[in-house]
Formats: sequence, C-alpha cells, structure tokens
Amino acid sequence: MAPETPRLRLAVVSPFLDKQHGTERRVVEWISHLAGEFEIHVYSQRVEDVDRSQITWHRIPKLPGPHLFNFLWWIAANHLWRAWDRRVRGLRHDVVFTPGCNCLDADAVSVHIVFAEYARKLEEELRVARHSVRSWPRLLHRKLYYKLAVFLERRTYARPDISLILIAKRTAAELERFYGRRRACAVVYLGLDHQVFNSERRMALREEARSALGLSPDRFAVLLVGNHWHNKGVPVLLEALEQLRGLPV
Repeated sequence: MAPETPRLRLAVVSPFLDKQHGTERRVVEWISHLAGEFEIHVYSQRVEDVDRSQITWHRIPKLPGPHLFNFLWWIAANHLWRAWDRRVRGLRHDVVFTPGCNCLDADAVSVHIVFAEYARKLEEELRVARHSVRSWPRLLHRKLYYKLAVFLERRTYARPDISLILIAKRTAAELERFYGRRRACAVVYLGLDHQVFNSERRMALREEARSALGLSPDRFAVLLVGNHWHNKGVPVLLEALEQLRGLPV
C-alpha cells in the first residue's frame, strides 16, 4: 500500500477568531472546510467557535492597555512565535495566510477593507478642531492606528508575490488606486448557511423578535448590525430614508 501523501501545512495568522465578527467568522468557516486537506496551525491571541480537534492553536499572549500597543506587540510576536517553531521545532509551513495585514511574510492575504480608502473617508471626522481637548488622546490613538494600518498595507498589497483574496470587486479598484496593484485578484463572495437563514425560520422567529425589540407589527424597521459604518454605505442609507419620510420607519 502506497504511503499517504502528507497534507500541506497551513499557518493562519489572525489576532483572534470567532463567529461574532464578519472577517473572523469567514476565516473560521474557511478553516472548517479546509481541515480535511490541510494541517492547520493557528497563530492567534484568542480562538473561539472553532473545532480545536481540526487545528493546532499556537496561543500568543495579549498585552493589556491601548489597542495600538497590543497590535504592535502582536505583529512582532507572531513573527517570533513562528520563527521559533521553524528553527527550534522544525515546523515549516507551506502556506502562510492572514486576513488583513497581520504579518509581513504572508503568502496569501484576504482583503476585507482597504484602510487607505477608509481613512480618506474619515479625514474630516478626524480633524482635531472637531473634537474637544478631552477626546484628543482617543483621537490620536485612532489616527496613529490608521497610519500604521496604511503603512502595513503599503508593505503588503504592493508586493506582486503575495496572492490577494478579495470579498468584493470594488476592492480591486481601491488597491490599484492606492498601491498600484493591477494584477487580477481572486474574489470569494460570502455565502449563506440556509439552515440558519431561510424564509421559514424568519417567519417563525419574526413575532417573538419584534416583540423583544418593542416593534409593532405594522412598523418597518431597519436594523444596523456591524461596524465601520462609513465603509458599509450607512450614509447612503440615511440619505435614502430622508427621501422616504412618508414610510412608517
């Protein structure tokens, strides 16, 4: 009997994984589908909602304090952890994947947001003159974090040897505009679990859900669930609602 072909070893580098956040949920789903074909090693500070029997988790400590400090530590630490595993334990990865710019040596990166474009949209909002002195430390933290994110994007997305995985076609235009990335990128669209999201289940849960939110049966409701509103079209939605004042919204 011929020996089994060893599985490719995949390193997944992400600050955290769970099913409560969009990007991280997507990675969790990918892991669950790839576990049979790859030997998966996850380098992360926190892992939830993942079948641990399918992966090897290399836990990286999290620093308390401002997010920026922990993120700088995280960037350095995940490189150090993987270097230790490679040189001391002989653990060599065939592919290094990360959602976003979490390391500088990735082979494949999924792009869920282009921070250069996001920061451009927030330029007016981030002006110091628009904020009280009391809020300046938080504002400075945001500005420094965005600058770091753009710096990492420039170091990552402009490299022709890295494969980029997009979740929307429009991201390709942003990558070309800010980083001169003209090479075609794979677009992997989001899917739906039809065991969870279907019309029958929606109707069965509708009355109880509306009652819990205090909504009358004849009231049209728009629920906003998520973050980064500027990047997800909320200003356009609000403008549309302004034009539809006659609706019982």
